[in-house]
Amino acid sequence: MTEATATIVADSISPLGVRITTFQLRYWRPIHSELMTHRVFSRNAGSSRARPSAKIIEQVVNEPWGPIHWGKNQPGMQASVVQTKPVQIPEHLNKSYLEYRVVVHGELREDIKDVTIWKVPPQDAWHFHAWLCGSMSGAFDTAGYHKQIVNRMTESVNYIDVLVTSTDYANWFALRDHPDAQPEIQELARLMRIEYGVSFPKALQLGEWHLPYITDEDWKAAERHCQIGRITRDMPSYDEMLEVVRKISVARCARVSYKAFDGNVAPIEKDFERFEQLLVSQPLHASPAEHQATPDELMTVEREQHIDEEGATKHLGVEEEWVNKQYHGNLRGWIQFRKMLPNEFVPG
Repeated sequence: MTEATATIVADSISPLGVRITTFQLRYWRPIHSELMTHRVFSRNAGSSRARPSAKIIEQVVNEPWGPIHWGKNQPGMQASVVQTKPVQIPEHLNKSYLEYRVVVHGELREDIKDVTIWKVPPQDAWHFHAWLCGSMSGAFDTAGYHKQIVNRMTESVNYIDVLVTSTDYANWFALRDHPDAQPEIQELARLMRIEYGVSFPKALQLGEWHLPYITDEDWKAAERHCQIGRITRDMPSYDEMLEVVRKISVARCARVSYKAFDGNVAPIEKDFERFEQLLVSQPLHASPAEHQATPDELMTVEREQHIDEEGATKHLGVEEEWVNKQYHGNLRGWIQFRKMLPNEFVPG
């Protein structure tokens, strides 16, 4: 089966030594719920409602995703023993399995038409399952059903692209890169840990921004964009260009819903249009703005405690607090762009 991939697309460290890292991930879709339990992660993910059905059906038929470890049934959550027993195809599916062998494996019908009992390796049985999913998904697609229905049928044999940003990965590595974790998510966490260990975060100063998918060329393009229509010859300011590249970063992060950003640069106007759709139109779809962040700083706060009715106080010393903690969101030591947006949260 196809295995997971993990790539760091942005890695930064603040003046106070707090690291923020953005990963682009691809992994087996059924383990996505386990990643979702980690609330310190900001994430955007591929949507079954957005990806074209034809592309998904082609992928699951020809290159299905599935288990990388075939564990034997036993009590508990871990399958420590490998199961090698063949899987018997149910008799009522023999005709379908025969068709699968002919279509997918190119076998001659005459050579296999008399087989009445099929016992096959688990990998082949899983591929047959994917072929059935793709076939029925295609039938619904042909009948004109929306992809939010059609694409759900293939999720057990499909992958998901996910963008993850966080300042805290230690707990993830401790829990998921561990023998007790499901092998598929253990492999994902292992790959992430390797990438995290060899990456060198870029040192950012106060006022600078962690911006996934933004390169030096994008800053140059932002400068050219800001110069268009200017009356004076003054160079665009950093803040002007920052506004442009920040919107581009948000738009590119949002693309993962239907296709992970692969370096295909859209016109700035298209990225602006996507930004407007997400973060100006109400209600806001603000999660793609959780991946952009700027370093926060600490301030010294004197603590005191009232101890009697007359107002006498006892001084408890001083502590350090983040200046803008209310804008951190699920980050630590970084101001999250989402939290700077008006109406980013609809109160109950």
